[in-house]
Amino acid sequence: MLDNKKSSSLFGSVRFAVRGLRIIFLTERNFRIQVLCLLAALTTFAFFRAEPMWWAVFAVISGFVLALEALNSAIERLLDHLHPDFHLEVGLIKDCSAAAVLIVSIASIVVFVAFILSHSERLRGF
Repeated sequence: MLDNKKSSSLFGSVRFAVRGLRIIFLTERNFRIQVLCLLAALTTFAFFRAEPMWWAVFAVISGFVLALEALNSAIERLLDHLHPDFHLEVGLIKDCSAAAVLIVSIASIVVFVAFILSHSERLRGF
């Protein structure tokens, strides 16, 4: 049984957040794919010995992608719970929520491509 009471301590709040992360990772295929892409990009950044500014930009954009995916999942679950039958407005809300994830995901790809292009001289040596 899930305890869904509001936590009054920092430890309790972190515990709930980690539980949410675990649930999202186990139940949301897109979140797992995004984590795999993040790990691949981190490997690339490490291989090219990315400068600290690239690490910072990538950390922020990756955080946005994963956070929006978590929020999208929460919105979808809430809407499914409140209105389990098909409804056009519910579908539109879900589509808009998914669009937010898509927009930030595209931005993260742009950041990654910019990084690769800025380090393309290192690729010529292979």
